[in-house]
Amino acid sequence: MIGSIVLGYLLGNFQTAYLIGKFFGKIDIRQKGSSNAGASNVTQVMGWKFGVLTALADILKAFLAVEISLLIFGGPVEAFTAGTFAVLGHIFPFYLKFKGGKGLASLVGMMLAFKPEIGLAMMASVLFLTIATDYIAVGSLTVYLGLPVLLFFYGMEKAILLESAALALLGLWLHIGNIKKILRKEEKGLRATIKR
Repeated sequence: MIGSIVLGYLLGNFQTAYLIGKFFGKIDIRQKGSSNAGASNVTQVMGWKFGVLTALADILKAFLAVEISLLIFGGPVEAFTAGTFAVLGHIFPFYLKFKGGKGLASLVGMMLAFKPEIGLAMMASVLFLTIATDYIAVGSLTVYLGLPVLLFFYGMEKAILLESAALALLGLWLHIGNIKKILRKEEKGLRATIKR
């Protein structure tokens, strides 16, 4: 289990948004836009092409965490734990003073490896809800909160359900600011963002 935790966390620490901001924009992405080191803020600040690149890399690192864990350690709990810690590594990178992104792309990536049908359903849900509401935070929060429910109906082990519930609570906490901004009509919508 320790191996899965270390593997996932270290892969999650590959902070794509921060690195793209530094190398291509000469900026600290955490000091721009929403101050979030994730694909949505990269899209807002640097444009959709860099945003897509960031999202794909963040999906890949969590996907690899799960797949490598399955190859080395074998068990589903170990694999899910590696994915969970890849998400945590993305959100709390140690070398950036634990200030990263919100982990949506990495959450999708881990589930594409762990249960592809759930990962694809998550991607579809985020896309649909973001287009319908104009806010990616709505899709992101829905995916976080829905994960333990889906895994429960899949009959997953207790350890996996507990980890997914912890991720759901973390996702809720991370999106409180977005919820408040949406209610105050201060959140930047998708349509305004993709015009860049």
